[in-house]
Amino acid sequence: MDRSAQEGDRKAYLRALGPIAPGINEPLDFTPNYAHRLTTMSNIKLMFPSIRIFLILRNPVDRFYSALDHAKQDGAVDPNLSDLEAFKMASSPTLRGMFGWSRSLLAHGIYVPAVNAAYRLFGQNNVFLTSLELMQSQASQKELARLADFVGVHKTTFDGVTFNHVNRSQNNHRRFREIPRTRRTKKGESSIKGFYNQWDGALARVLEARES
Repeated sequence: MDRSAQEGDRKAYLRALGPIAPGINEPLDFTPNYAHRLTTMSNIKLMFPSIRIFLILRNPVDRFYSALDHAKQDGAVDPNLSDLEAFKMASSPTLRGMFGWSRSLLAHGIYVPAVNAAYRLFGQNNVFLTSLELMQSQASQKELARLADFVGVHKTTFDGVTFNHVNRSQNNHRRFREIPRTRRTKKGESSIKGFYNQWDGALARVLEARES
């Protein structure tokens, strides 16, 4: 699905999406990291000029650990790799131990350039920006009301909807079921937080401006 989006092949992309779910008038695609691929986003805009998109951000530190766990589950990295070792790999261009993962572990938690690119391509009115933490918090019903308004349905459409705090794939992965979550060490987590500090202010301003 991602490849057909990258190539701008509308027919192949629609085939990859499969049948439209009952009660849904348009096909839906939920794929991580599209926003970090400008070519892919540009092709999606060309294939569907009037498309509306959702951008769901996540605490970048939590995203780092989640991505690292997925890399371990996929067999891409040593399951015993510590958070600090992974941070050093991801932040050093001379260390190639994680291949593609090393280029994305930190970079995909830098959201501001991706959000601004989406706004430029699709128009801010066609981008629904939120965060996983908001959708899982006590403010979730307010966010869902915003979502209902965005897609043009009654504001009570999503009443009572909840979002799981557990990634199901991490519990049900058949090949690496016994691999434990990466332990958060004080030094590792501090290093990761320090990396993202430079983006905190810009990210806060983007989130504050989303309803303006």
